[in-house]
Amino acid sequence: MSLSVPLLSQSMTLIASALSPSELLDGLHDAARAMGAEATALGIVRDDEIHHFARGFDAAVVQRFALIPLSVALPGPFTVRAGVPQFLVDRASTFDRFPDAVAVIEASDYGAAACLPLVRGGSVFGYVAMHYVGSREFDAADQFLLTTVTAAVAGTASRILADDPTVESARGSTDHELLRLRAEVAGLTDALASRAVIEQAKGILMNRYQISPGAAWRLLVRVSNATNVKVRVLAEQCVMQGVDAVPALTLDESQQP
Repeated sequence: MSLSVPLLSQSMTLIASALSPSELLDGLHDAARAMGAEATALGIVRDDEIHHFARGFDAAVVQRFALIPLSVALPGPFTVRAGVPQFLVDRASTFDRFPDAVAVIEASDYGAAACLPLVRGGSVFGYVAMHYVGSREFDAADQFLLTTVTAAVAGTASRILADDPTVESARGSTDHELLRLRAEVAGLTDALASRAVIEQAKGILMNRYQISPGAAWRLLVRVSNATNVKVRVLAEQCVMQGVDAVPALTLDESQQP
């Protein structure tokens, strides 16, 4: 997955300190862009309707869907009703499951979408949606990152919706939350950075030896075990210096996996 670590870290700070739905959506949209999405939506349930806020859509579309019945056949309302995330890998699967979505994305290049429920005290009170150009598989890293961002949005949205008088001074009272989120993002982005360099190294090995992704991964693991060097370190050496600079990864034909 493509990931901008600086933008993600900045967006999590914006999410945690937001004082209004508009500010919250700004932070969410930055987080979405950091993860490769092009459009974002935030839905908040009020009675039998959903107040829908969006970025990255035509103004006419945003206005048309500013207020949505909870019963409508769209990914957001369905996510609220079902209470579970929806990962739609391309435009065809989106239209197949949610024909009404044609009116939302038909005029755009958006295809894949992720829609996750906002949960407070065990109850779903809204959703977060991110839209991507083209298709997307939503692997484990994607889903974990989306879930983390959604949890941060849910916490801030709960605070905003509580209409607490202390909200006015919320920017000065979120230090603990910001520290927690930053620590969480730091751990997450470090893991994703490891994943990214490993994927790069796998690509280099696949091209060099004409092998599958699985075989490239097994080669890295095998060499790691044999040399007592971490897979990430091997991957970094492979990417930065090339395969020939890492003798343990230089194989003749008989050794290729």
